[in-house]
Formats: sequence, C-alpha cells, structure tokens
Amino acid sequence: MLKSPILGLLIATALSTGAFAKSAFVECAVRTGQNASIFIRSEVTPTINGVALDKGDEVVVLDKNGACAGKATWTGETMSITVWGDDEMTEEIDGLNAGDPLRFVIYDASDNLIFGADGAGIDVGFDSEFPFNDGGVYEPDALFNVSFLDISGVPSTPPTAGVVDSFKLGSPYPNPFNPVTSFELEVIDAQDVAVRVYNAIGQQVAMLHDGFLTSGTQHEFQFEGAGLSSGMYLIRVTGEVFATAKSVVLLK
Repeated sequence: MLKSPILGLLIATALSTGAFAKSAFVECAVRTGQNASIFIRSEVTPTINGVALDKGDEVVVLDKNGACAGKATWTGETMSITVWGDDEMTEEIDGLNAGDPLRFVIYDASDNLIFGADGAGIDVGFDSEFPFNDGGVYEPDALFNVSFLDISGVPSTPPTAGVVDSFKLGSPYPNPFNPVTSFELEVIDAQDVAVRVYNAIGQQVAMLHDGFLTSGTQHEFQFEGAGLSSGMYLIRVTGEVFATAKSVVLLK
C-alpha cells in the first residue's frame, strides 16, 4: 500500500505522448528560482462547461497580469503543473508572488479556444489532506491537489499567433532499468533546458543537463542509478517554453 500521497501522485504523473506537444501559451515563466506544484488526478477530469477535456487540451495557470505561470497538457492520466514564482532579483514581474490566486484557464486544442481568460466562470477546489495546501493561492514550494476544476463561459482566441510545436520527449529505455536508462529529447527552438531527476519524495537526485540545446537534433541523455536504491524516479525536463516529465523504475 502506498504510504505517501506524494509517492502516489509521482507514480501516476502523466507521461508525455512522445509527439510534439502543441500549445497556445508559448511564453511561460520558467526557472525563476521558486515554484509550487499542482497535481490533478486522472479521476478528477477537468471540464469545460461540464464536458471532459480531450487529450491534448491544456490546463494553464496565469499570474495577476494574465501571463502564463505554468501549464501542462491533459493526457487522461494524472498530471502535474509546475507554477513559477516571480524572480525577485529582476524588476520584471515574471511569475506569481506569494498570496497571488491560482488563476486557471483551459486551452481547447481542437477548437483553438481559451476558456476562463476573463477570470469568470472558474470553479476549482483543492484537497486539504497534509501535505497539500487548500488555500488556492501561491506559496513557494507549496503542493496543491485539485479536487475539481470546471471552467464555463464564453471562450476567447489564443493571445499568441497560432499554435506551435515545442518539444518531443522520447520514452526512457529500458524501463524498468538497472543500472542505466536512456531517452531522447528534441526541441523545436534552440533554448536553455534543465533535465533533473527526483525520487519518490521529491528530492533531486541527479542533474542530467542544465544548459543550451540546439534545435533539430535528437539529444540523448542517460540516467544512471548505480548509487541509488530501487524505486520510482521522475525525470523532469524544463525548457523556456515547456515543462514535462517521465517516470522510470529502478529495479536492483
């Protein structure tokens, strides 16, 4: 039996489809130095006017200026969204401040429409079970577990000029593995990318890459677990315009 709600969510975290992910929000806050995590379980399917999301739709969190603070693509499985706080070392507001409300919008990818952009018709709830925060406002390092999310009302068109492809993350192989697993990452635009590995309680155990990646190339990475214990690990990939994750199992 799973003894930790965090472990259960990490095990169920949605995996990328391996295809290029499409997004209407191409400029999101990222790697500002502080963040929080939002989980949406597979059984808590977000809805638009009561209708379940299709795979490929996006759940997005905006800051008080309407800019993207974090996003994730719905796959029908449990998903996690990293929302980034403001970098206090810069004058520009580039994320959420402590106490800012978590403002959700949903991007309907098939119809290229955004719901909730006007801030109206958003119905969301959060679990209060420890260690989750049910206040619905941003705090650095906070964990949120959404219990329901429905957005209704009149949609709007995306603020960006169309939908773009951003990345392609391949499935790690072998998986389960011992002691090494490999995976490939391709980015559509050259950018800085961080590839980190976390254990089941959210501790970073490896940094596989932290720097510039060129576009149009399959970049191969390896995760070696020789010095780690058996269990579930989360490979988290964060770029300038995307963030995604893959889970792997180390069996010794």
